[in-house]
Amino acid sequence: MCTVISKSIDCLYFGRNMDIEKGFGEEMVFIPRNFPLSFKAERTVEHHNAFMGIGAVMDGYPMMAEGVNEHGLCMAGLNFVGNAFYGDIKDKKENVAPYELIPLILSTCKSVREAKRRLEYISLISVPFKENVPLPTLHFYIADQHGALVFEAMKNGNHIYDNFVGVLTNNPPFSAQMDSLANYENLTNQPRIGAFSLGKPYSLGLSSYGLPGDFSSSSRFVRAVYLKHFSVWEKGEEISQMLHLLDSVAVPKGAVINGSGEYHYTLYQSCIDTSECIYYFRTYGSINTHLVRMDHFNADSDKIQTVDIYK
Repeated sequence: MCTVISKSIDCLYFGRNMDIEKGFGEEMVFIPRNFPLSFKAERTVEHHNAFMGIGAVMDGYPMMAEGVNEHGLCMAGLNFVGNAFYGDIKDKKENVAPYELIPLILSTCKSVREAKRRLEYISLISVPFKENVPLPTLHFYIADQHGALVFEAMKNGNHIYDNFVGVLTNNPPFSAQMDSLANYENLTNQPRIGAFSLGKPYSLGLSSYGLPGDFSSSSRFVRAVYLKHFSVWEKGEEISQMLHLLDSVAVPKGAVINGSGEYHYTLYQSCIDTSECIYYFRTYGSINTHLVRMDHFNADSDKIQTVDIYK
């Protein structure tokens, strides 16, 4: 379970809740332009865009949960269990393992338009990082100031969708999530007098009655779309507003338990301001919001640089 929300104003603001049972060695990871990015079935990319994000470095490789590159292109992977499908290596395709896709797109593309063209030739392959590391089952959200898309690799093929609502959660597939919005056409933020109103309504907000409040991915999708649609983005309050939206779909520890009896909760929240490539984040155990700027790092290095997000 995760939620991504993006909003274009003077630049792109890209927010993410990481909902999971336990940490995965997450830290802020910066990949400079001259770090050689290797791929299981494709050539190594020696020189590329610099990018950063939250992920885990495993055997020297950046396993990214989400991130932004120096051109303001953002991307995130979200759990897509039961629908994600990866096949064998195919001729005349760019064959990439799912954990390689975020590094590939952020390192080689400057915009959603470029990413979309590249994804048309991508084949996600069922090649684990190593024997004891399970393959992540993901779909992907990519956004810049001018647009956003969703990429899903399923048994019936790859699907690329333009995402004009600026939200993605998990299951069901994105097309079904969008279809479900028709069930909530009646919702509004305006005061409304219904057919059976008897005098003054007892509360504001009754016109949003029926907005789902549970923690399922489909309900979080609807709730996030509704709140983003009506949200007001005052100048200087963009990061605060994004974090408030993320709070509205965050999962407190204890509210959801998985099949193994583990608490499923919002491990961290992040928000990227692409105007200066500033990464804001806060972790579950702290109410404080921290930031890391891309220009704090040496972009021309050939070594991965990391920052502990829990200090």
